[in-house]
Order: sequence, then C-alpha cells, then structure tokens
Amino acid sequence: MSHVDLRIGLPCAKKLPPRSMRGLGPWLRSLLDLTPDRVRATLEHRWTNVPTALRPLRDRILSAGSPALVSGEGSAFLELTLTADETPDRDGERWSWSLFVAPPISERTWGQELRRLRLSPRSLVAAFARHFDFLRESEPGLAGGFKPLSEWRTIEEDAIASNYSWYTYLPEKMRREWAGSVIVFGARNGDEILLHSSGKIGWLNHEQSLVRKEWSSFEEFIARYADFIEYRWPFDCWGPSDEAVNARKNRERRRRNRSTSTEHGPHRRRRDASNVPTKSDER
Repeated sequence: MSHVDLRIGLPCAKKLPPRSMRGLGPWLRSLLDLTPDRVRATLEHRWTNVPTALRPLRDRILSAGSPALVSGEGSAFLELTLTADETPDRDGERWSWSLFVAPPISERTWGQELRRLRLSPRSLVAAFARHFDFLRESEPGLAGGFKPLSEWRTIEEDAIASNYSWYTYLPEKMRREWAGSVIVFGARNGDEILLHSSGKIGWLNHEQSLVRKEWSSFEEFIARYADFIEYRWPFDCWGPSDEAVNARKNRERRRRNRSTSTEHGPHRRRRDASNVPTKSDER
C-alpha cells in the first residue's frame, strides 16, 4: 500500500496544486521551476564541501536523474531515479532504483542534536548528518533509509519509547556489548544499523536476534552503502539477491563495452574514411 500523497516530475511549479505548495519548505520550493540539469547543479552546489569519505555517496546520488517531488506521511523529498536496465529480470521487472533526498537540516537543529548525542561536530558522522540527513531508499511512510538526526536514539531509549523493540530480544551479553549504541538506519525488512560509541558499526539482525559487527568505522560503513546503491536492492544484513548481483555485473559489462566502442569508434571511422576513393583517385 502506497503512503505517497503526491509524486510529480520537475519542473512542476505550474502544475502543483496550491495545497501541496503550502506544505513545502523553502529548499524544495526552490527546485520546482528547475530542469533536471539545474536540479543536479543545485545538488552539486549543496554538496561542494563534503569530506572525501562522503564523495562516493554524493557521486552515486548525482548519477541518478528524473527528479521528482514526492510527499507523504507529513514529509516531502526530492526523488532521484537510477535508470532502468535494458533487460528485465526473471519476474519481468526492470531494475530501476530511487533515492529520496530530504531538505538540508538547519544549522541550529544540527548543533542541538549533536550535543544531545555527544557527537563531535568535526566527526564524519556529523558531516554525514549535515549533508545527507534523512536520506532514504523508500517512499515516505515505509521502512528503508537513514533516520533523521532528530530521531537518532540509543537502543535503550528505543526500547523504552517503542511498543516493540528488537533490542529486548538480544542475548544479555550482546546487549552489554552494544549498550548505548545509536540506531541510525532502518532497513525495509526491519534490520537496523547500530553506531557504537567506539565507532564500530553493526547490523542488528532481528530474525536471528543478534548484532554482528560489520565495519570498524563510519567511513567503512558509508563506503559500503555508497557501493551497495549500485545493486539497486534494499540495504539489509543479508546483502543483494543473486538477480541483483547479476544485473549489476551486466550493467558494468555494458558500460565497459560502450566505453571501449567510444574510444575506438572515431579511429575506425577515420580509417574507413581513408579507404574511400577521392575524386583525384577516380580521375
């Protein structure tokens, strides 16, 4: 069941219902008259100063196109879509994938939340929140994406605030090991990414009631997430399906082939042209 109230491609200022316009913040309003190329330029400007470790994520997002305004469940996003594969998968679906970019977090909210979470404003985690707060891979109202910084909670706080928490099902030893960890990402299947105070990152696998350390730092984690986007598959502890892996291999093979043909094509054309008789040859 879709929770989306509105999805409309940009530019759309003249087509947007007035009631929808009223619910948008200034950043999204600034995009409504922009062509796809200008939307990309706006994002490039927004992310000009991202740290080196976040550039692969930035570049992966910028590689997506077809910008659209999407709203639902009280939130609005810029949707960007990676183009569909030329060949459908075994179920007849084409492999396109969308990312949902939220408006920038305000400096005031960013600073307040960092102090609440006791995070250094000079940390990579803080830089990520400043540039990519509330980045999602699912439509509004559905699980799948980073939580907004204002909703980052420790697993203990989540257990108190939620009617149902995976934390309460972890073995006691594991709860002690990951005590105080902050939930920063919620997968579509219910798995969660935990940020430990030591900097290590783990997957909370709710089906097996365990936390598995996956990365030693936030930098390693975000590099993996940026790469994973290319699978066009929900990010969770199980990894991409065989179909998604094969589809990625096929895309990369086609790109290499196109690159090779582009590199050699002009030379072949010049060589072919040299074999065409000139008027002087004919005489």
